[in-house]
Amino acid sequence: MKLQKRRQMQGFTLLELLMVVIIIAILASIALPQYLRVAERSRAAEALTNLATIRSSEERYRAATGSTLGVGNEYTVDLTKVDIDVPQFPAGSGAFGTQNWSFSVDGTTLGNHVVATRTDGSGDTITTVMDTGITCATNANHQVGNVQPAGSPNC
Repeated sequence: MKLQKRRQMQGFTLLELLMVVIIIAILASIALPQYLRVAERSRAAEALTNLATIRSSEERYRAATGSTLGVGNEYTVDLTKVDIDVPQFPAGSGAFGTQNWSFSVDGTTLGNHVVATRTDGSGDTITTVMDTGITCATNANHQVGNVQPAGSPNC
């Protein structure tokens, strides 16, 4: 009796393909949240840069107009009066901000704040106190560098 040669199998079995798909899904489930955190932190860095720029230009405005601390509102809430080009989004709209953040100066509260608010509707904010430079954020992903959580004693 002759032994028949077994045909060589080509390709992968269904089980092997299923295992590869499962491994890829596990890796994606680990990597995707980390990627989203990093992306959000980079957006926060964008806001922090703009907040620092606006705060320093407000300080120059205060020095140029001769305002003194504790006498009225020494900062301007009109960002067209400062010596920098605050980004407008959409361009020419008069709304100060970028694709991710809108910027405003809150001159109604004691201490004056420059505020960045997320434009995605999440309500997340990053606030810098003008006089002290302390920065606070409502979202933990925005707490990069020296940024403190909102509600902390210095905020």
